[in-house]
Amino acid sequence: MVTDSGKTLHVDTLRAVNLPEPLEIRADADYQPLAVRRHRRWLQVAVIEDTWRLDDEWWRPAPLSRRYYAVMLAGGQRLTLFHDLAGGGWYHQSY
Repeated sequence: MVTDSGKTLHVDTLRAVNLPEPLEIRADADYQPLAVRRHRRWLQVAVIEDTWRLDDEWWRPAPLSRRYYAVMLAGGQRLTLFHDLAGGGWYHQSY
């Protein structure tokens, strides 16, 4: 059982988790990622393992429209990237 710390949570103590991280991406003419810049180094995309598209929240003023890529980098690291089709930026999405 967890002991009550006696502290009260306030709205200002809450924070979002797993927010997308902006990335620099080198992509081909079809917007397929070729390389990712992480920690000041360019890492080549070895394999695009999966792609999918998400179009959601169409009723909002700024609906979501994203193309996701599950990639493996040349060093063996796996990342989930997405291209924001509405805004044009590239992001890393952690889970």
